Amino acid sequence: MELELDKLTNNVIYYGCSYQKKFKSSRKYKYIPGTKEYVRNTYLLSVYKISLEDYNNLLIEQNFSCVICKEHMSKFKKNLSVDHDHKTGKVRGLLCEHCNHGLGKFKDDTNILKEAIKYLENNI
Repeated sequence: MELELDKLTNNVIYYGCSYQKKFKSSRKYKYIPGTKEYVRNTYLLSVYKISLEDYNNLLIEQNFSCVICKEHMSKFKKNLSVDHDHKTGKVRGLLCEHCNHGLGKFKDDTNILKEAIKYLENNI
């Protein structure tokens, strides 16, 4: 199910009918090839091993917000990014671009992050 947030009302818009049609001749595809949903689903599966449905379920679980900064996705121009462990490939959650890049800059190293916290606490 494709979800979108109405930025004026903060209500979730569910796109059901045309986006979830399955081919009558084949159950191979959940999304119609060539649609943005099919492309997104294919990308998520190939890179993160999650489906578009899994991504949307994470959005709902996270209340449509970044796991770290808690900012609602309506405040960002881009979709929330899939955060994953680069060694294991395990998906950790969905992050805004800023938080995702921040973790990347700190190389996902908790020791470096702890030192950064100490530095900020001592210099504010």
